[in-house]
Amino acid sequence: MANFVGSWKLEQSENMDAVLQKLGINVIKRKLITSSKPEITFTLEGNKMTMKTVSALKTTVISFTFGEEFKEETADGRTVMTTFTKDSDSKISQVQKCPENTTHVVREVTGGKMIATVTVGDVKAVNNYHKV
Repeated sequence: MANFVGSWKLEQSENMDAVLQKLGINVIKRKLITSSKPEITFTLEGNKMTMKTVSALKTTVISFTFGEEFKEETADGRTVMTTFTKDSDSKISQVQKCPENTTHVVREVTGGKMIATVTVGDVKAVNNYHKV
């Protein structure tokens, strides 16, 4: 998991507005979210990982242990049950469940890049980050 540790800045996002719309996020929040370039910082202490996301909309901090479900308040205001899994040293998956939908986020690190693929139903977005 050391591949994730550090800070990552969004450089490009494809189709995120469509994913947010599928989640039922209102147009004003969608514009704020899609116009910002959030920075995500991962830290690791033992078997617990912390992910801090700083954006124009909100700063969120979540700490998790892989494989354990927890309640999360998302940056867009939804309350979800979230589980992270470690797929490999360079790939982690996140599943956010709520009554209305399920969101899958797969983050993969290759070199100095992190690609986050977000899928809700049949709609997919790809967010490209660079290490800072």
